Amino acid sequence: MYCSQCGGEVPDSAKYCPSCASRIEQQAAPREGNVTDWDAEDAEYAGFWQRFWARLLDSVIMGVFAGIALGGATAVLVMNTNDEPHPLALAYFYVSLSFVFVGTFGYFWMCTAQGATLGMDALGISIVRDIDGESPGWAIGLGRVFVESVVGWLLAWTIVGWLLMYLWMIWDRKHQTWYDKAVGTIVVQRE
Repeated sequence: MYCSQCGGEVPDSAKYCPSCASRIEQQAAPREGNVTDWDAEDAEYAGFWQRFWARLLDSVIMGVFAGIALGGATAVLVMNTNDEPHPLALAYFYVSLSFVFVGTFGYFWMCTAQGATLGMDALGISIVRDIDGESPGWAIGLGRVFVESVVGWLLAWTIVGWLLMYLWMIWDRKHQTWYDKAVGTIVVQRE
């Protein structure tokens, strides 16, 4: 055991640190493995159709956002009567397009980090870390969205690979997709 004040080694039976004389708070020794009572085997995993409908709802939400942003940008380009678009109209279009991509990525990253997208929230399912049942947090959320986006984009060239990445949850014991497995998350029913 170590002192929380000075970091010095303290015998297990000590009440005070021999180095700095700070009072030692006796703590129960953590058990082997996970330090929480979480057991992923007892979790009620979200099924394929729940995740499908949640993703569809998220796609509709993002589609409305993208439609508004790109619709305005496209209108500016179409209203331009010259043969060649005005540089500001093109700039507006590309800025709008980048906002759509950044907004979509940000939406899924922030929602994943907090444990649920709006679609998942509506269907009562959450993303949690497999090891402790907590929300994924920012780093794991970013990793999950990155793996899903990049691997999904790379596998999109082969429809079989892309389908396998998403449909893997159908026959997986924990209903995990490949990106869930890559970052150690599962999607569960909320209690």
